[in-house]
Amino acid sequence: MEIKAVLSKPYSETDRVNFIVDYQYDYEIKETELALEAWGDDDSDLLLKAKKQRVIENDIVRDEALNRGVTYNDILFDSDTDQKVNLLAIVSTMSDEDEITWFGKDNTPLLCNKQDLIAIGGLITVLHNHCWTLNASIKNAINEAETIEEVEAIEINYESEVLNEN
Repeated sequence: MEIKAVLSKPYSETDRVNFIVDYQYDYEIKETELALEAWGDDDSDLLLKAKKQRVIENDIVRDEALNRGVTYNDILFDSDTDQKVNLLAIVSTMSDEDEITWFGKDNTPLLCNKQDLIAIGGLITVLHNHCWTLNASIKNAINEAETIEEVEAIEINYESEVLNEN
């Protein structure tokens, strides 16, 4: 924190009120024996706040990407961890000739054999690997940024053309 503005004594009550009104929302107001002071974040505090906010933004976009689903045979399937576990459990009990109806996010059914379920699981794995690898890269870039402008310039985009298969 650093002093951003000072109203030195002597000052009128009107000057005091105007100072407080002018600075109350952006700064912490402190009254000393010598002055009225408006204290605000210094550059390092502002950079740290910008980094923390950018990490939060990244986490939201990452989580949305992890759960947006994967497309197989033109059907959008869940891509959350529960889906991965369910696929793994079913595939481990199936023979190569077995078939099961698997439902997409909107409950669209698809008659699947073991290889179909493995393919859906593979797409989910690729999506998760993509998201977590990119997440680490983005968070590293945020951590290494030296200015607020650098933090704000970091692209947060989890889209990829290679994540869906028909």
